Amino acid sequence: MFSTDRIRRPEAMVLFPMVIVTTFTLAGCSSGNEQDSGPTVEGDPVGTLGAHEHGVVRMGLAVDDQRMSLDIEVPAATVFGFEHNPETEEEIRVVSEAMETLRTRVGEVIVVSSELACELEDVEVVSAPEVDEEHSHSEDEDAHSDDEEHSHSEDEEHAHSDDEEHSHSEGEDAHSEVRVSVSWFCAQSVEGTDATLSLSSLWPDAKLVDLTVITSMGQAAGRVAADASFSF
Repeated sequence: MFSTDRIRRPEAMVLFPMVIVTTFTLAGCSSGNEQDSGPTVEGDPVGTLGAHEHGVVRMGLAVDDQRMSLDIEVPAATVFGFEHNPETEEEIRVVSEAMETLRTRVGEVIVVSSELACELEDVEVVSAPEVDEEHSHSEDEDAHSDDEEHSHSEDEEHAHSDDEEHSHSEGEDAHSEVRVSVSWFCAQSVEGTDATLSLSSLWPDAKLVDLTVITSMGQAAGRVAADASFSF
């Protein structure tokens, strides 16, 4: 149900599970109240591990001197407007365009001082709904399908309907997320500086962020707005 799209992955990439687990373990805690004692994230406690909340993006940011590594988990509905794998031509188009936008603009979700001269180093789409062109039917295929449907017996139609309802029900209960890993390398050390989230232009439906920041000086976590400021 999910695909992996890898552009380039450096050895220094921080693993998504580690950061996200830390996010929910720390649940709104900060390692210190002053910037020089560690990162600061001012917000409410983060959500529960594994909970699916529409409009809530999970971000785990690890800072190691000049390198920033970010893991993002965003509900598919926030990215595409729906959660199931695309089936129609329109849904396939929406997913393809949204994923292309994500790949080219995901590096904009965190804004730091231009003096740091940070450059995007890597973008990896860890998981996303699959785009299956075979499920996009042409008009001829649809017409052929209609002819076949008229030839079905009532028993076949009832059995097919039952199977579809069962499958559709399972699909409605399922949730999916898009997971992306991003890294930057900066000309100067990033630790001890300020940053701002900038998710609204990329994902307008993203309202809140469960943010965890980990540095050599400590770690902090909180649920913040999609345009919140924080410090490393």
